[in-house]
Amino acid sequence: MGKKRQPGHRRRGTQSKQAGTGPNRHSGRKGATQSSGCASPRVLQSPPVVTGWRLWVFRLIALTVIPAMLLVLLEVSLRAIGYGYPTSAILTPPSGRTDTVTANAKFSWRFFPPQIARVSDPFYFSKVKQAQTYRIFILGESAAAGVPDGAYCFGRFLETMLRDQYPETHFEVITTGMPAINSHAILEITKDCARYAPDLFIAYVGNNEVVGPYGAGTVFAPLSDSLGFIRFDIKTKTLKIRQLLSGFVGAVRSGGSDSGPWEGLEMFLDRQIAADDPRMETVYRHFRKNMEDIRDAAVKHEADILFCTVGSNLKDCPPFASQHFPGLTKAGKAAWDQLYQQGIEHETAGDYTPAINAYLEAETIDGHYADLLFRLGRCYEKTAADEDARNYYIRAREQDTLRFRADAGINRIIRDVSGNRTDSGIYLLDTVKTFDAESPHQIAGQELFYEHVHLNFNGNYLLAKTICEKVKTLLPDQIRNQITEEPPVLSLDECARRLAYTDWERFTITQKILNRFIKTPPFTNQLYHEQQVAGLEQTLRDLAAQIGPDQFPALAAQYRWAVEHSPDDWFLHKKCGDFLLEAGPDNYQAAIGHYQAALEQVDHYTLHVILGGALGKAGDVEGTIRHSNRALEIYPYCVGAYSNLALAYHKKGNEEKAIAYYYETLKMWPTNDMAYNNLGPLLRKQGKIDEAIALYQKAVVYLDDSPVMHHSLGCVLADQQRDAEAIKEFKTALEIAPDFKPAQKALDTLLDD
Repeated sequence: MGKKRQPGHRRRGTQSKQAGTGPNRHSGRKGATQSSGCASPRVLQSPPVVTGWRLWVFRLIALTVIPAMLLVLLEVSLRAIGYGYPTSAILTPPSGRTDTVTANAKFSWRFFPPQIARVSDPFYFSKVKQAQTYRIFILGESAAAGVPDGAYCFGRFLETMLRDQYPETHFEVITTGMPAINSHAILEITKDCARYAPDLFIAYVGNNEVVGPYGAGTVFAPLSDSLGFIRFDIKTKTLKIRQLLSGFVGAVRSGGSDSGPWEGLEMFLDRQIAADDPRMETVYRHFRKNMEDIRDAAVKHEADILFCTVGSNLKDCPPFASQHFPGLTKAGKAAWDQLYQQGIEHETAGDYTPAINAYLEAETIDGHYADLLFRLGRCYEKTAADEDARNYYIRAREQDTLRFRADAGINRIIRDVSGNRTDSGIYLLDTVKTFDAESPHQIAGQELFYEHVHLNFNGNYLLAKTICEKVKTLLPDQIRNQITEEPPVLSLDECARRLAYTDWERFTITQKILNRFIKTPPFTNQLYHEQQVAGLEQTLRDLAAQIGPDQFPALAAQYRWAVEHSPDDWFLHKKCGDFLLEAGPDNYQAAIGHYQAALEQVDHYTLHVILGGALGKAGDVEGTIRHSNRALEIYPYCVGAYSNLALAYHKKGNEEKAIAYYYETLKMWPTNDMAYNNLGPLLRKQGKIDEAIALYQKAVVYLDDSPVMHHSLGCVLADQQRDAEAIKEFKTALEIAPDFKPAQKALDTLLDD
């Protein structure tokens, strides 16, 4: 036998030969893996290992740069496909007209859930300011917007006055105010308006600082101590990614459906904030900084800015809510109650001096209770002690724990921010003093206000006239030199004529104030509420006597004159259409013509809804459907469009679509009795009895004072032999309206059986 080979000897040698002579056999590659799987005589090299600071750089890139790039890609993609909503306050209208811009109905989605977001009245103006044009932007909340009817906001008065004074100049007064917003939103509006060559900003801002978004007593975006965080939150809502995330979170929280409807001031009943609440300092600090930045944005764009202090109803608006001093003892509370009741008894009897004495003694125990302070103000007013009355009315407003009115702290900040800087184009108009000076006993009340803060026709005229006199001093010489002698500012009656403020308008506005405000919480909690309701009801009766059918021709003539005098005023076309629509079927086509004229000027979803409703009354159901769908394209949470569509499909006999649209209507408008009255019978017709019962049970919750709803629920219960429940509903209907014959008849039938 030969010499024994070492294991693997041939294999190594063979492999070496193959490696050196085989065609393309790992040529030129270091450390090539051996095909046989045996170890190579060379040492295999491991991949380089990243350590130290390089490792942390790679980790940082992986954690930040790569996710950021993915987010940017997602943002770009969402924008490319048109996802989300525009966030600027002003945009090119959806009709495609590129020479004008208009209000963005979705702007406030950055501050409210979309289904309850508030909007401004429509406005439009040229994207490029034309020659001989003086452009004014009005900044503010619902009081600046002219609630309850924007056709009579002070901006409309001001524009009418200035155009009459300087007819060769085209004055544009653009009111951007809307309900429920505050300075956080108004700052964003100011920055958007500043891009359109403003000459003057007028700021009437301050009523909603506590209850608006990011306020201490809000039901919307919550208060934060950091203004920087609030502004970051507002800014990120312009991103499509944030909008996508918000939509997803909202859908999850609400189970795939929208949250509750807008419920007005009633939504804030449990958000009371005392005057000495520490959060008020945060509110004031944020308001001051926002107002300073509004001022600076105007100055930066070489526009003047006029700050107005904000008035409120002192004399005829009792506090919405009162709280006792937190440290009040049980014994102190008992003594206070006794004195307070004594004061009420004396006041009710008309014995005002003893009432004052009792109230003053109660004040020594607890002077925080707003209702007590207001009663003192009322009693002092009755005894002609005007200065004392005024002081107590002011204190009552300051201690009101539902803070819907600008307080002294807000107005102090407005005065401070304006300062004495007229050389920089910053001006102050102390309208609070003007309101007091023009009020009986120098205490502002119902002579100027509808309720707590919204100015009536006289109040808006006074504010506009005061502003007009100030604006005239700010106009450039080329405008002022157009006339040799200034005519007097238009009178109240002439403004009423030009703005079509008729007895019909007074009647409809008074109805709105009574039914949408005064008869709803928290107004129903106010002192002297019954007297207030009685007074408004008497006013309505007096006005009704002035607008009977015999007066319709004269009223129609007033609207026609106003439209002929200002044919490009879409508000006047709408007003004329509204009146003609109410005047009866013979006037429907004329009303439709005015609505179409308004819509040609401003393509806004509210006008599509109104025109759609008018077409439906005139029998054009397809026109109703077309314009209602257009309204929803512009603004998907337009409850009026859903209501129109429900009625239209009901008329067409398409019950399934009608039912669906009635439900959509009630989702956003749960007090719509028309929807209940029409939907209930449809459900019963289709045999959906349980669904009909559930519907009417919801109706009597939202419309608990409606005998019709209780009667309807009783009828469907009676059909199911649920007699005891039905009898209860019929009796409830009769308690509300003892003369409601359908309920009495149904009750008698059940009791006889």
